[in-house]
Amino acid sequence: MESSEAERVLQGLRACLSGLQVMGTTMTKCFIDLAVCATATCALAGSACSHNGDFLTRYKSAVQSGFVQIPESLEIEELFGPADHFISSKNRNGLHDWNTEVFFEGRYRLLMQLEVEVDEPFSRVVRVAGEPEFHIWEVRKVDYYPSGQVGASFNGSKEVSFGRKEWDDLRNANGDLRAVGLSVDTSSVVGFDDYVKAVRKDRIEVRPD
Repeated sequence: MESSEAERVLQGLRACLSGLQVMGTTMTKCFIDLAVCATATCALAGSACSHNGDFLTRYKSAVQSGFVQIPESLEIEELFGPADHFISSKNRNGLHDWNTEVFFEGRYRLLMQLEVEVDEPFSRVVRVAGEPEFHIWEVRKVDYYPSGQVGASFNGSKEVSFGRKEWDDLRNANGDLRAVGLSVDTSSVVGFDDYVKAVRKDRIEVRPD
């Protein structure tokens, strides 16, 4: 898949995301649908890269460059373990969304997003353009569908979104979720690893040096 073709497909996915955002759904349901679209976006990126090794090299270089400018991406790993780091297609502002996502404690999903500017060859993050936004969801149960797909239902009463100040509080509390108003459940959800594997299966792994 050529880069221009990949971009056209990604534009279609952006339309998908825009449509989901205006649907009359709960935040939990919306997040599930958005997660499906995000995974599809990464799958398409992976497909494009598999046919264009040069693009894959440049994409990984862009993500690597972001670690230097986005310290929260590494702080998340220090607190909660290995995370996924990926750059989504351009948004309505003409910028790209940086995503760092981690699954931990057998039931929690944390996502950090912020806008970044990437150079034209897509090999380097040249500027962080926004403030980080953090979201934490608690998985209530893992869902297995007849199609073989694996999804999850979330505990709507334990969803929280916050900014940099609250992140600093959470970091200073060594990752204790009570710092952002969540009660902690240390029991693992049955099938959580299957759910994580399903979400991650098409993502391009880029690890910090």
